[in-house]
Amino acid sequence: MRVTSTHVVASILMLAGITLGAQSVAQGRAVDEAQAHEMEQEIAISARSIMARAPGITLDEARQRARIEGELPPHLQALQAEFARRLLEVRLMQATDLYVRVSLQGDAPVAPRTLVVPSGRVRVEFSTGHPFTEEAFAQRLRAISREAAASIPGYVGLSGDAHAHAASVRIRGDEAEARRYRGALSALQEKYGLALRFQTLSEPERNY
Repeated sequence: MRVTSTHVVASILMLAGITLGAQSVAQGRAVDEAQAHEMEQEIAISARSIMARAPGITLDEARQRARIEGELPPHLQALQAEFARRLLEVRLMQATDLYVRVSLQGDAPVAPRTLVVPSGRVRVEFSTGHPFTEEAFAQRLRAISREAAASIPGYVGLSGDAHAHAASVRIRGDEAEARRYRGALSALQEKYGLALRFQTLSEPERNY
């Protein structure tokens, strides 16, 4: 058989295609491995944080919870959408087990349910009877912040706990300074219906 330049070029192109294909597979595998390594690092970081919030659980349990947490966002968004008119808060809780707490305005009960994700199952508890929604709570915090800035020297900011209907008002100074403006804080508490407390800069930040 006579081998022409066309055959040679075709063979070269075919070999080049095979080589490029192998390179693409190798590059794809390297990307997958890098992503998997990055994910494992994120899980390890999350696991350490979980162990700090849920003393007594093992590292393996914490890593399992971290994987579950990473798979929950679509389910949490669905809960937010389903209960949008009553919603105060959707929150992941770290206790003897990992569960979701949904806080709702009003007294109408909602039966517990279970979320199923690839890495496990998570129970959902509904806490009803709260006096306001997430937006109403946020409005109260904004109003308190404005008035605190105007009436309490050294005001820094505040952080709220929606489920407990409470907030910490952070100020510069010490306990003596906090006692001096206790009256102003009490007035804000009565006006907006939230349990308020002073938090000085010497106290660690609360993680609500």
